[in-house]
Amino acid sequence: MTITIDPSLLLSYYDLKAGLQPSAAGSTGQASAAPAATQVTPWAAPATTAQTNQLVQAALNSRPLFNPSATKLTIPPSTANYGDTRQLFTLFQGLTALEDLATQANTTGISSFQLSQLQGAFARGVQQLQTYLGSSPFSGFSVAAGQVAANQTTTAGVKTETDTYTTGVLATGDPSAVVPAFAGNVQFSLQVTLPSGSSKTVTFNLADMGATPRSMSNVVSYLNSQMQAAGVFTRFADVLTQGTASSIKVNGQTITTPAGPNQYALQIVGNALETLTFSAPTSAAAVYVTQQAGLAPPASAISSSSTPASGNTTVSQQLVKLTTDPSATTARVFSDSLNAATKNAVATAAAPDGGVYVLANIAGATQAGQLDASHGIAGAQDVALMKYDSAGSLIWTQTLGATSGSGLGLAVSADGSRIAVTGQATGVMNDNGALPPDATDPTGFVSVFDPTGAQVWSQAVDGWTGGQVNNVAFGSDGSVYVAGSSALTAGLSDQYLAGFSAAGTPSFTTFLGPTTTAGVSGLAVDGSSLITAGVQGGDVVVQSYALQPSGAPVLSATRDLGAVGQGSVAGVSINQDGSIVVAGSTNNGALNVANVGNAYTSGENAFVASLASTLAPSGSDTLSYFAGSGGDTTASAVTTAGGKVYITGQVAEPPAPGVLSAADGFVAQVDPATGALTWSSQFNTAGDQARPTGIAVDAQGASGLDALGLPRGTITFAPNQTLLANSALQAGDQFAIRTNFSGVAQTVTIDAADTLQSLSQKISRAAGFQVSVQITTTGAEQTLKITPVSSSVQVTLVAGPAGKNALPALGLSQGLIVTNATAKAKSAIGSGGAQPTTSLKANYGLGMDMTLSLATPGGVKNALAQLGGALTTVKQIYADMTTKPQPTGPGVNGPVPAYLTAEIANYQAALVRLTGRPTG
Repeated sequence: MTITIDPSLLLSYYDLKAGLQPSAAGSTGQASAAPAATQVTPWAAPATTAQTNQLVQAALNSRPLFNPSATKLTIPPSTANYGDTRQLFTLFQGLTALEDLATQANTTGISSFQLSQLQGAFARGVQQLQTYLGSSPFSGFSVAAGQVAANQTTTAGVKTETDTYTTGVLATGDPSAVVPAFAGNVQFSLQVTLPSGSSKTVTFNLADMGATPRSMSNVVSYLNSQMQAAGVFTRFADVLTQGTASSIKVNGQTITTPAGPNQYALQIVGNALETLTFSAPTSAAAVYVTQQAGLAPPASAISSSSTPASGNTTVSQQLVKLTTDPSATTARVFSDSLNAATKNAVATAAAPDGGVYVLANIAGATQAGQLDASHGIAGAQDVALMKYDSAGSLIWTQTLGATSGSGLGLAVSADGSRIAVTGQATGVMNDNGALPPDATDPTGFVSVFDPTGAQVWSQAVDGWTGGQVNNVAFGSDGSVYVAGSSALTAGLSDQYLAGFSAAGTPSFTTFLGPTTTAGVSGLAVDGSSLITAGVQGGDVVVQSYALQPSGAPVLSATRDLGAVGQGSVAGVSINQDGSIVVAGSTNNGALNVANVGNAYTSGENAFVASLASTLAPSGSDTLSYFAGSGGDTTASAVTTAGGKVYITGQVAEPPAPGVLSAADGFVAQVDPATGALTWSSQFNTAGDQARPTGIAVDAQGASGLDALGLPRGTITFAPNQTLLANSALQAGDQFAIRTNFSGVAQTVTIDAADTLQSLSQKISRAAGFQVSVQITTTGAEQTLKITPVSSSVQVTLVAGPAGKNALPALGLSQGLIVTNATAKAKSAIGSGGAQPTTSLKANYGLGMDMTLSLATPGGVKNALAQLGGALTTVKQIYADMTTKPQPTGPGVNGPVPAYLTAEIANYQAALVRLTGRPTG
């Protein structure tokens, strides 16, 4: 009997036994194995329109998008990697459904209702994705929604104590030259308080220097001599900033300009024991104005050389301080440009401690107080509340944490313990953790903060389309009252008033009826009366409502001041004698107020009306018109302080050639008792484009301290250590952490008092102490670093709920933290059912943010980009899973070992004897 053996099969057997690739020798075909079944991938062919519509409809019908039982494979269950393949295709199909929803939302002409439906289905799908990946569905590898890294470090941090305070630039050039700012009567006092409560007062009067020139170095020497004589340890120093050269291009050639002059600032070098409080014996009212400076010209104003005729294309937001002291050589104390991320400064308000608050909208990261780390925002625009001291130094910044927001109203309580911010935002949650009726719809909000920047409470005011809160005022008991509007149809809105207790509990909401005009442009509270002012039916109308023990206020009085013409109402305020002050602009020179203190001129004038508290016509009523030096004058904001009325706005000026408009800013002080104009200042900016938006007054804010750039009030060297004061975090924000040891995600909730130390403890406990949480210090900043304790630990960071996700504000990313974050996937997954030869496990990140939203066009584009990347990652995972790894080990690469060559030769000789023929 003849036995036939295919030598290639025998060689293949020994090749595999030796760890080599199977031989490519020919086969007779008599004993060849049956071909393995091939799985058809979901991306093998482009999806049809019908398939896309089916996925979208399934999502809209709330069907699960990630359902392994509905995923069909064409290979038998006994096939290697069958389970992981099924789960991977489930992931791909679910991501495809989310991409189809985003694609539909990106369709031109889609209605707001359709977009709302798609966003709802998309939000549910994202939540399903998070739940699906959280179940660890894969056995051969891991997939995280976000990124994979060996560690993560927060960008939110806190400032370390430096015990120094540096002023703005006070002098330039020669340090021995006389500093103009030091001229005149410069007097102030410094109270130094120790922890025991004992204190010493040091007085300074530059007149004591006699004939000594008031140069930077001489003034510093004088200040320190006073400090030494008083027996205190704090000292003053001058800080040098070297002048630098700059480069410009002229006709294609780079020209380096000479270095600018050196600059000098004053620095206080304090310590941890001495608390410093500055004051001055004489002072005047300080006026703070927020404004836009500069305006990019329209395309029509750009010449053929592409150079604006005005030469100005820079727009900046500014905080300007003016003094009303008539002896001052110039009214302007400083003009500080706000952070470059500030899109527009909305309003400003004075703090009783000498500081000033600024409400602004920011379009990017901004400074968190004096900390260099950025205060990140969740969306394209957020609302920022910033506190400055009287010298213009930024103390802290707090953001709302909205996915999209616009600030509209700002108020400070009489005792300064609370600051209220209002506006319109998307993604803002109430204190009870509940989202507004539609989390994707812009909603009116009111948020209250304390003087450290910590949020006290926050409420969504209404859930109707286009809702916004325009004005806010405090009651004497800390209660908060707001005025807002909800869009009804095009050009028509429903005005409303709402009230909240000091703790944030809603007390009433009453609707004033639909209007096509801004019915409420100003809001004020005096005792039991709530005052509104605005334009109704083309007239300036002031109304008084009687506040009730419970329920909505009752309208008690109305005063119509007459037609406003082309003007508007800037706001309303309560003076210290209880009179009602309303201001705005009009081209009607005959408003219905009897006593005119400053007469109307021509064109549009600003106006200030002081009315009796009852709103009934009275002999004490006064009216004053104001026209700046130029053309039409319009008022944009009003406030009262020290019994005086202050307004700010614009004065139209002749524009430069090629520019459509130009305007100066102005501030005016009016005596409401007589209507007389008692002080005013008109100022311009780059390109003659000043647009004041807010005004605040500190009755004692301008003094000799201004000459040295020193702030009124107490300097606190020890920075606030809470996370809420140093980031965009809000109390109640959350994220979760899961390890491969527990398999259960544990929630970490941010509390109002949390610091880096307390958060590190929370993270360690939530991770079952399987992570190392270190507080690292870089320069003047401390942050947290999270690292697994060993290579066997896998840590997953999971995003918190929509509107309360703490990860973005912390600067952390949802995803996987493993020490082998860069391990090659092929070496870990294996092939053909074989177990990996290494303990490493492949880890993949989809690079997705679980706060994705289709609420805005930018959000839709972002979602499409992230989903596209995630789908590509899924395909790569499948390719890695089905690609046989190159074998490794001795003898695999390079020449075949001699012992193996001899062994194969013996097998071939045996085959010759068995078959009677040589092998090929």
